[in-house]
Amino acid sequence: MRNNRLHSVDLARGLAVLFMICVHCLDFYCIEEQKETIYGRIVKFLGSPPAAPVFMFLMGLSSMYSTNRSTKDYLKRGTRFFFEGYVLNIIRGVLPMYIGKVLELQTYKEIPVEERSFLNPLLIIDILQFAGVAIVFMGIIRNYFMNKIFLTFISIIIVYASPYMWGFSCQNQVFDYIIGIFIGDKPLIGVIVNLFCFPFFPWFAFPLIGMIVGDVLIKSKNIDKDISLIASVGILLIVYGGYQTFIDPSYQINDYYHSRSGCMCSMIGFVLAWLFICHKITKLVPSRYFTLLYYWSQNVTTIYHIQWTAIVFSSIMFGVNQSSTSETVLITLFIISLSHILTVLWKKRQ
Repeated sequence: MRNNRLHSVDLARGLAVLFMICVHCLDFYCIEEQKETIYGRIVKFLGSPPAAPVFMFLMGLSSMYSTNRSTKDYLKRGTRFFFEGYVLNIIRGVLPMYIGKVLELQTYKEIPVEERSFLNPLLIIDILQFAGVAIVFMGIIRNYFMNKIFLTFISIIIVYASPYMWGFSCQNQVFDYIIGIFIGDKPLIGVIVNLFCFPFFPWFAFPLIGMIVGDVLIKSKNIDKDISLIASVGILLIVYGGYQTFIDPSYQINDYYHSRSGCMCSMIGFVLAWLFICHKITKLVPSRYFTLLYYWSQNVTTIYHIQWTAIVFSSIMFGVNQSSTSETVLITLFIISLSHILTVLWKKRQ
């Protein structure tokens, strides 16, 4: 029963890796006008609720199964993730921009003059920085405040209060940046749409919900029943959040990284329902058919670094937002294959 739970998590995370690479390639390579094709819309959806929210939700869920319980372990792991985010910023942002400037590449010339500072790609708060901060707080919560009712209450506050905090400024660049890790909102022009892509608020709601679900599953005496109940809650959240979003889409959707309460409720609901779907699939389909997805799930951090590096440096060859839909599909298959091969080679060296 425990193995099946882990297979469900691995399937969901492995699919999230696949969808993540697809949407990154779409954003980076596809001509803007063709992003609204059927293929583009499907990829954008798969790269939204089933990707980053699933990653963050499963991070919280998996933490409840971890044998490394001490706050110190969480602090060390969170710190490593946080600074890995800046290393990736240098590899995928600063270095390519420097190469583009030196070689006078067209991709560099297309960057607006006001955004050619090397600080922008260096300081972006992406999912690794967020994960690092979240892991530290998860360790504190797991060891001192692990109560499902309390966490549910905090999750609700985060979902509804976050929009009122975004963009707060104390008129000091250093302090604004530090505060921005939690509540930042600074739009940019280009592929990266915001300096603070994953502000702690509202994204921390996903790992919190994951911790609640993980606690339920660990103590469960009937996994099928409990996951069905979790999915039922998810469906209710989808309906509730969907209605809020439907009556005021421009307000609720905002940008993907700063979604408001209706959109957040819908995404949380989707994640809960998605876990149920993955659970059912792993019971019906032999695990050998998901070997590749399980491998990606188990090496998610490595493949995340590698796919971004492959995408950015391949853009020197393919250009940014210059490919048709069919060309984008082929490039995506190339990036997926390259990322997998490099991940395998990297893991063999370790």
